[in-house]
Amino acid sequence: MATPPSIRTVGTASFGTAATLAPAVPTHSADDILLCIVGSSANASVTPTHSMPGDWTSVGTNANTTGTIRARCSVFWKRTAGGEANPTVTLTPTAATACHHSAVIHSIQNCIKAGDPTEGTNTNQVAANSVIALTMTTSTDDTLGILSAHHSDNVATGVTDDNTYGSRIATDNATGIDGFLAVRDKTLSGAAGSGKGATVTFTSGGTGVGVAGVVTALKPIPPLTVGELMVATQTSRLTQVSFARVSKVIASGIVPGKVNAP
Repeated sequence: MATPPSIRTVGTASFGTAATLAPAVPTHSADDILLCIVGSSANASVTPTHSMPGDWTSVGTNANTTGTIRARCSVFWKRTAGGEANPTVTLTPTAATACHHSAVIHSIQNCIKAGDPTEGTNTNQVAANSVIALTMTTSTDDTLGILSAHHSDNVATGVTDDNTYGSRIATDNATGIDGFLAVRDKTLSGAAGSGKGATVTFTSGGTGVGVAGVVTALKPIPPLTVGELMVATQTSRLTQVSFARVSKVIASGIVPGKVNAP
């Protein structure tokens, strides 16, 4: 059984109506996975767009393509070597009367140290509803589920889900046309399979506006195989024997390669 990944720290969320945001990178260590969750609202029948620097990889994104007030939610990841600077998120549209953008970064520990750390990713959008289904099936045991959703109306006052995910970010910001970004997580201990996502409900929100979301799972460092355990055990035994021999030599006062004085 592997130790599931877990959120180390949540950074301070960044909000605005300009073409860029610079969300704060939270406390992290080498080999942590940084997840940047971005949510946008746009007015005037415009679909928002999100992009990040080339060393960040897209996990998933979805957006409304119909309706007057539209939402987009995107997730990006990066494996850090430590000492990360705040990245720049590039967004459209701009101007206070046309949009609202939010971004927040989470640092996640105990993920695999090579390759894509995510699996089971699914996205969805609804054009005129405060409820969005984000289903997910995993293929790896003991993962960490991350559920993100953006409601494109400031009337939203809270968020719940039907699969006991815990809240990490639930924030309404009154800049521009406003918007509500929710990020939730759950330790998916045990066997992989279906039913790992959730249906998200914004407890209050305007009608005729868009909601978009992304759900993904972070993979754990795999447990040692039987062969690896045998090698580790043998190495430990050899180390103990070597240490015991060195200690015995030191205790006897004999220095190898030298003739002791009478």
